[in-house]
Amino acid sequence: MSEDARSDALARDMVAANSTVFAGWTFCATMQRRTPLRILLRHNELHSGLSTEPPQYATSLWEGTWVPKAKSWKELTGSAFPEFQAVEMASEIGIIPANGGEYLQFLIAVRQIVECDASIDARLSGLQTELLKQRWAEISKHEGHSFSALSGYFFPEFLDCIPRLREESRAELRALGMRSVHDILAASFQQVSQVPGIRKRTYETMTAFAQAVRDRCEGHRLECVNR
Repeated sequence: MSEDARSDALARDMVAANSTVFAGWTFCATMQRRTPLRILLRHNELHSGLSTEPPQYATSLWEGTWVPKAKSWKELTGSAFPEFQAVEMASEIGIIPANGGEYLQFLIAVRQIVECDASIDARLSGLQTELLKQRWAEISKHEGHSFSALSGYFFPEFLDCIPRLREESRAELRALGMRSVHDILAASFQQVSQVPGIRKRTYETMTAFAQAVRDRCEGHRLECVNR
């Protein structure tokens, strides 16, 4: 049993042992740029009752999890006391409303664009248009949330992703016009051997990486969108 599955099982056992206190489960998505759309859309979903397990939306615990939902004071005592409601949660930009607030809507809008089946160029164009909306002006000021940062996060330059390639080597390859996966695969070792930092083993690493990711590349961009 994986660590994630073990944690889920322990939580279910705890809730089952306290069935007089808990009414069900509420799904809590992780509020981060890397969280897939399929998870974000489930945030705050309620699974009533304890007789059946809630559906497993998350494939990894970091994506999100079901948290126990307590019964109301009226359900517990029969008296109408003021109810306590969680009002805040953590996110990649700091504390936000527990329902996700505008940040959840921002992440959904971004994810709907970057996860669609259009070309990388079309998605970048759509993302730029979306982020020009006044609605997202404040969120876009946070580190990693501008158009430039998000385009590099979801669609980084291929050269920047090659492992163990020195920065001066990347710069020289760009100067030579070698920016795409196809440029690297078409280049012989003799063509790149004069680039600072590129030796035979580096060349082999470059070409092996290019072969591995070629289906995810478009021009000089590499798609790094998890779904």
